[in-house]
Amino acid sequence: ATADDDDATSTLPCVNDAFEVNDDPASAPIVQADSYPDLAVCPGDEDWFAMVPVSGDVLTIDLLHLVAEGDLDMNLLDRNGSVLVTASTTTDDEQITYTTPTDELLYIQVLLASDTGPVDGNTYTLEIDGLSAVCLPDDLEPNDDFASPTLASEGSYTDINLCDQNPDVFAIDLLAGEMITATATFSHAEGDIDLAIYDPI
Repeated sequence: ATADDDDATSTLPCVNDAFEVNDDPASAPIVQADSYPDLAVCPGDEDWFAMVPVSGDVLTIDLLHLVAEGDLDMNLLDRNGSVLVTASTTTDDEQITYTTPTDELLYIQVLLASDTGPVDGNTYTLEIDGLSAVCLPDDLEPNDDFASPTLASEGSYTDINLCDQNPDVFAIDLLAGEMITATATFSHAEGDIDLAIYDPI
């Protein structure tokens, strides 16, 4: 050791982004056509995202980053883990284009190929274009008919998706004389939702 540390080097820690933990296909969040800024991939880590394009979608996926802070690569994989397209230059940014031949589940994998600069890992923006909007089933599915309702209790249920031609059915046990109030909160610009209460079948 020396008396001064003027020539000492240090790195700043890598900070996980809001999507963590998404280190493998099983934990990959489902993304839509959008821009996702302020993401980060850390040393020894990789980021995974899932999407569900339909047949004929012409996908453009951009991985925006500064290579001076770390070289990032990107793979597009099918649901079986087979690599369909790879983007692995040694310059700023990567791009993948792909036309989907059928409705299918696809994965985006982001990798830290090399780590440089003062911060561990690297930050990036993921941009997805050309992906058709699809209605995804929520965690309460299947609850599409009176034979398979979701057994509900007093409280609030969030992040529920109602798809076209796919009603949601809930069941609740009430004692004689009890009153129920049910409220559906939604954006009318995205679609009109109606509520109905039925007697036991």
